Amino acid sequence: MGEASEKIVNTIIPVRVREFWKNLKEYARFSDLGEIGRRYFALNAFDGAMTTLGVIVGAHIAGNGSPSTIIGAGIGATIAMMVSGLTGAYMAEKAEREKDIREIEEAMFMDLSGTRLERALNYASIIAALIDGASPAAVSIVSLTPYILAVKTLIPVEYAAFLSIGIIFSLLFILGAYLGRLSGSGMIKYGFRMVLVGIATALILSAIGNLGV
Repeated sequence: MGEASEKIVNTIIPVRVREFWKNLKEYARFSDLGEIGRRYFALNAFDGAMTTLGVIVGAHIAGNGSPSTIIGAGIGATIAMMVSGLTGAYMAEKAEREKDIREIEEAMFMDLSGTRLERALNYASIIAALIDGASPAAVSIVSLTPYILAVKTLIPVEYAAFLSIGIIFSLLFILGAYLGRLSGSGMIKYGFRMVLVGIATALILSAIGNLGV
């Protein structure tokens, strides 16, 4: 970066912001946050999609597929997943990180309280919890968008279910493709596997509904 460009960056972005961002990247490297974040994102985005699919299909099987009912049930499930993800992931990650710190302290015969390593591990717990809570909530809200539009009379009510399920299957395919890219085993193959899981879930719910369970 040239001197002129550096001056422009320094003018636009305050020093504290740049230092904060630098620390975040360093903490992420120390705590292996990239791998953890990807795992939490994929797992909980999948949960959000499948839960919303279950809400939609289940409501229609029960004969109460009104947009307001599905939005209410979907938002309720979304809030529950978000709170569960935030608290559960934070407590689990914090416990694991504290265990890691104790093991390092015992191996090195030193106190790591207040060190950059401790801050990095604490930071990883917070970010992991945010990812765990936000990913299913985001997927659920996107999936429920057609029902929200139907309530606002922006689209016909009868289209909402088809559009929502189409969005869910699209998100499942994208998520599968993302996992396939990470594994190097084929994006298309993983994408269709995820979609097949969604289709199988919908068929199972429909079969249970037809049995009158």
